[in-house]
Amino acid sequence: MLAFFSCREKNQVDVVNPTITSVTVDSEDSTVIVLSAGENITIQISAQDNMGLNQLQYNIHPADNEHVHTGSGHAGGENRLNSGEWFSEAIVNLSGTTATESFNLSVPDSIAGNWHLSVNLLDEVGLLATEYTILLQVTNPNLPVITATTIPAADEDGNIFIAEGGILGVSGEASDTDKLARLFVRIANWQGVSTDTTEIPITGFGETMGFNNLSYDGFGSGDYRLIIEAIDSLGYHRIWDASLIVTD
Repeated sequence: MLAFFSCREKNQVDVVNPTITSVTVDSEDSTVIVLSAGENITIQISAQDNMGLNQLQYNIHPADNEHVHTGSGHAGGENRLNSGEWFSEAIVNLSGTTATESFNLSVPDSIAGNWHLSVNLLDEVGLLATEYTILLQVTNPNLPVITATTIPAADEDGNIFIAEGGILGVSGEASDTDKLARLFVRIANWQGVSTDTTEIPITGFGETMGFNNLSYDGFGSGDYRLIIEAIDSLGYHRIWDASLIVTD
């Protein structure tokens, strides 16, 4: 009896979460990666588990609404508006205790701004790994260029503070070698609904259009955005923005 029980195979209970061991973009291992619009990239993800892997998922989504990620890697919290849209997602089935998967994709040629690459991992009994997040910063010289100054001036984080009943002054210009088609300056609430919009007529050759001494008032206390949008003749669309914080 003693010999029988000592030799009996025991069923193991898996209580160990799987692990994302590395995430690289074009072999770069960093929590913040700068990309160029239109380029092809390779995302490589490695994972392991003590007993058996099940599924791996990556997701690329906009990082312009202040949301945060509570796992490891980049924490999030960005709030500057993106130009254009980019969503990408893939789920792959895994097996064994280690795996490395590569994903080839193209960065859209019409975007600029901040996106999150988040990676999730599941083992065969349903345990989750700690999510890993990378901030992808996309630059794009093909979009119109916008410069602006405000009174009061924005701080280094892009925040403008005025008192309730105060006046916001805006001046600046937009330029594009492919010629501008439309140019807007607008105020929006934090949900994106415009409260006041000024369209700047495109005159002359349309490569550069300035706007000076625009003023906006009548703000109640709360959070708003100052948004400048330029669209060129090819349809490329640039957004410049600053947070407008009105205090009572």
